Amino acid sequence: MNPQALVRAVHAPSDLNRLLQGPGASAPDVAVVVDVLRATTTLIHAFAHGAHAARAFATAEEARAAARTLPDGSFLLCGEQGSVRIPGFDCGNSPGEFTPAVVRGRTLLVATTNGAPALVRTRCARRQMLGAFVNLSAVVVRVREALQGGGEVWLVAAGKENGPAAEDTACVQAIEAALVRAGCVAARSGPDAGEVSLEPAALERFLSGTEHGRAMLAIDPVFAQDIADAAQVDRFAVVPEGRGGELYGGG
Repeated sequence: MNPQALVRAVHAPSDLNRLLQGPGASAPDVAVVVDVLRATTTLIHAFAHGAHAARAFATAEEARAAARTLPDGSFLLCGEQGSVRIPGFDCGNSPGEFTPAVVRGRTLLVATTNGAPALVRTRCARRQMLGAFVNLSAVVVRVREALQGGGEVWLVAAGKENGPAAEDTACVQAIEAALVRAGCVAARSGPDAGEVSLEPAALERFLSGTEHGRAMLAIDPVFAQDIADAAQVDRFAVVPEGRGGELYGGG
């Protein structure tokens, strides 16, 4: 354990804002952004299937403005509002949309309700990474490597609107618990709400029963597949990484 290393779990956008704007505000060496339902899960799928890059935007208008600066055919506008694909965008926020035929070699311009704003807010970090249940073990390995040299790592739950989201908190706690077991940190940085089961069927039931999961299913039962995709623990070994809100595949 490096005594200079620090892991901080950030469970809601309001907590992140306090870290970034409060007294003694500073930027982390690494920010791992987690949005299980669905942005980081979806982007991990996209990079595993050959996407070239992803750029996060706070609004759909900013994403559209960036698209006007890129060559036709080189990018995809991706995002949702209220869980539904933004009108005029190429893709929404469902993992199943991001097949190799769709994303290979493309730059994804991403505007979503929770995940993209979290990436925008943490672009001050020296390194940004994407985490979710689908790349859980790979993220733990990458964070362990980052901690060997000391420094500060934030595990940032994107949350829902301005509050916490149970699925993001659960994933952040799973990452932190693995770091504790590996001896990288002495203890969790926040309250222990209990670990969820990482068995896929049990995790899928948990995700379906969260406030966010229930809201998605009420909008369209087809989102059950998105929830099932999000529950596939360690499906991928890719950890997308970058800085300034721009990320690349990190397999």
